[in-house]
Amino acid sequence: MKFIPSPTLELDAAARIALPAVRSATADVERLAKTYAPPGKTWISARDEKVRESHRIADGQEIPDNLRYQVPKVNYQNWMQAEEGYDLARRPRDPDLPVEQSRNCRCQSVEVPRAVANSIHTDGPTLTGTEAVAVLSSSFNRVAESEFGTTDDDAAKFFGRALNETAATHRGFVVHDE
Repeated sequence: MKFIPSPTLELDAAARIALPAVRSATADVERLAKTYAPPGKTWISARDEKVRESHRIADGQEIPDNLRYQVPKVNYQNWMQAEEGYDLARRPRDPDLPVEQSRNCRCQSVEVPRAVANSIHTDGPTLTGTEAVAVLSSSFNRVAESEFGTTDDDAAKFFGRALNETAATHRGFVVHDE
């Protein structure tokens, strides 16, 4: 008796073995990334005629909690006028802000639990030849800065931690950062 493999054997094996394995691993990465993702926060101004221009522009800025707000610089002669560039602030009235930004500020920073987590989603997996590929992404503002950190802010590493933990528990799982 002689065994002659089907010409589509590799594709059939990939569809039956790789696709379910990648689907399972991807679901684990997504779940863990959502678990480790930082909350979001939103800059809210007093929204009246007394609000300086830089804080009016910052109003509604929603970012990951591990980052600093980017508040447009103010004209030192006229606090109501914004300039090019920005000051960094963990919150309104942050002591690191110039006095022109912090004095008499009535703005608030509101935590938005699960804001980053809710933006994380998976596409796929899809089968390309014998390779099963899935893409995990987030559409949240400044999410890459949150993951990797900046010169001023620590990295949250929620995607990386989720990928590493999943790779450790799923055999043959290879991570490609793109």
